[in-house]
Amino acid sequence: MKLILALPLLLATLSVATAVPGLSERETACIATGSCDIFKPAPAKACSGDRKESDVCEGKKLRKQNSFHNCSNQDGKCCAKEKDGSGGQPATGNGEDCGYCFSGKCKG
Repeated sequence: MKLILALPLLLATLSVATAVPGLSERETACIATGSCDIFKPAPAKACSGDRKESDVCEGKKLRKQNSFHNCSNQDGKCCAKEKDGSGGQPATGNGEDCGYCFSGKCKG
């Protein structure tokens, strides 16, 4: 009896999944079973290391800081060239051109 009730639902699910053109067998199976993570967003990219404008420090701006190690010692995680967080680089290196220290990580 349960099989008879479940059969229409199974057929409807498979017909919807196979009706989408351009999907691979794996994608079709994932949609039909709901067991894949193809709809999760891609993880954020880390910074390039070149202090590009697209490399941005997240979190709260802590202070203007000269050295990377001083930023890191004050619980900072990212150094940015600009006040808005652009030109970011992780506060893990040595050097005296940190700029602005931020509490968040660097995202590219």
